[in-house]
Amino acid sequence: GKLFSFEQQQGVFDVTVNIRMTVLPLSCGLVVVNPIAPTPQLQEMIGSLEKRFGKPVTDVLLTTTQVEHKVYLEPFSRIYPQARIWTVGRQWSFPPFPLSLIGLFPRSIT
Repeated sequence: GKLFSFEQQQGVFDVTVNIRMTVLPLSCGLVVVNPIAPTPQLQEMIGSLEKRFGKPVTDVLLTTTQVEHKVYLEPFSRIYPQARIWTVGRQWSFPPFPLSLIGLFPRSIT
């Protein structure tokens, strides 16, 4: 099988880090693991994978509670509204508002 990795740089002032997203083409469709910022360039690259494999993004997995990934789950899910959203337990926010109130999970999650 194949595995595709996408990386973006994030930073504040002189402190920068890279964050990585993985896309797995499976028989059911494309599975995105730990989404990053859905920039136009990233959307174009994912679109090319959808064409290449003839399948859409069907699932988005958030396998972490780290803010650098979960902050992009909501905008990513708006771009791929047909995708099922999967998360690990114990997602949190500060202050401790319900996650639906702060817009991180606009629809049901698994």
